[in-house]
Amino acid sequence: MRHQSRSVLLSTFLFICFFITVPAQATPVTFEGLTDNLSLSNEISGLTFSGATVLTAGVSLNEFDFPPKSGDNVAASLAGLLEITFADMMDTVSGYFTYADSLTFSIYDTNGGLLASSQSAGVSNLGSNELITLSSQGIALLRINSNSNFTLDDLSYSNASVPEPATILLFAIGVIGLGVSRLTQNRFNLR
Repeated sequence: MRHQSRSVLLSTFLFICFFITVPAQATPVTFEGLTDNLSLSNEISGLTFSGATVLTAGVSLNEFDFPPKSGDNVAASLAGLLEITFADMMDTVSGYFTYADSLTFSIYDTNGGLLASSQSAGVSNLGSNELITLSSQGIALLRINSNSNFTLDDLSYSNASVPEPATILLFAIGVIGLGVSRLTQNRFNLR
């Protein structure tokens, strides 16, 4: 009877470890540590930028109209088009945007298929930051269009379908515990 209750406890623990996942943490990008007027491409691991230039407050960035959300640096589109390609597919992408004319956001899968599209809340938000969040399974590319310059700060992205290391560790501990329980139970049955 005692062995059965231990086995039930370990089986319950294994079930919990397998089916409960820790939410994926978003990867933040603040653009700090990059030099002013850098044409951004693949300097940030896992991301490839097109049409983005790093601007620094007080140097080449008018921080009164285009204030950074944090720090001094932002990624700016000086031609009205910015693209971010993700090395791994994402489920959520967000960032703080400042713009002089409305923005159009489009997210695409690895085959170039449009997953979703949306527009900024207003025509202009100069002097402030607007948080924009886009969600869909399998985001491979984010494209932002505007008729004017805009800035991006505090970009974050995550993939909720990839288990966190803590979840994998809990699952492994559950499997090991179940194995130890079986070994212990077999030893007592042999006596």
